[in-house]
Amino acid sequence: PSRVVENLYWMGRYAERAEGSLRLLRTVFVLLNGEERVSPNARRILLQAVTRITATAPGFINASDELLANPDAELLRIIIDSVSAGIIKSTLNTMISIADESKELLSTDTKRVINDLRVALEELDIELAAGLTSAPEESLDPLVTALVALSGLVQESMIRGIGWRFLELGKLIERALQNITTIRSMMSTVTGEGDQSTLLTALLVSMEVLITYRRRGRERRGIELGLELVLLDGSNPRSLIFQLERLQQHLDQLPKAAPDSGELEEE
Repeated sequence: PSRVVENLYWMGRYAERAEGSLRLLRTVFVLLNGEERVSPNARRILLQAVTRITATAPGFINASDELLANPDAELLRIIIDSVSAGIIKSTLNTMISIADESKELLSTDTKRVINDLRVALEELDIELAAGLTSAPEESLDPLVTALVALSGLVQESMIRGIGWRFLELGKLIERALQNITTIRSMMSTVTGEGDQSTLLTALLVSMEVLITYRRRGRERRGIELGLELVLLDGSNPRSLIFQLERLQQHLDQLPKAAPDSGELEEE
């Protein structure tokens, strides 16, 4: 039924949206709290990227120097505010609610992971009740782990039917959009090599290709190689081209209407 595939499509999108946002937040926390100093310019670009990827504007867009220097309150809001759209907690709660409506299509292990996400959200609320911890990225790890487990179970446990394809379509579309937003945000004009290195590292870490970059970087390094990995490398499951190619494959496999069915033409 269309209601079921719509739920699975949005379950895929919300799960990917939450995972991508969490990965970027973890990266930003590590960089801002690390031993190496991040310049005010790079800090501004990183924090604005968080606002854009979570769609929580105005946030850090056109923020004052004071807010950029003391971002904890806004970062905390982005994680656990239960009201605003785009907030991590709100995104995950929506995904869990959609999963509950489609539970007859989900395996026992998949439902167990959904429950793990519920528990992890409750524990996150408790852990961050007094504000961000000294290593806030560690508080986000259980959520990322559960979302990765969910993605793995979808790949390993779901029958390759129409429902699975719509779940994958949602995930691929969301990841492609997040990739575009992240790349646009990080690849800003900067004044020095230090800022360039910081932003490139943030891009590669949040998109899980830093190790590959370093391995291939024995021959060449720089923004060109970084962008090649995240945009054009068909062997990288997180690259933009990979999402577009997989989208085309899934669309080609969807049922086609008969020519005389009276449905609209493709255009």
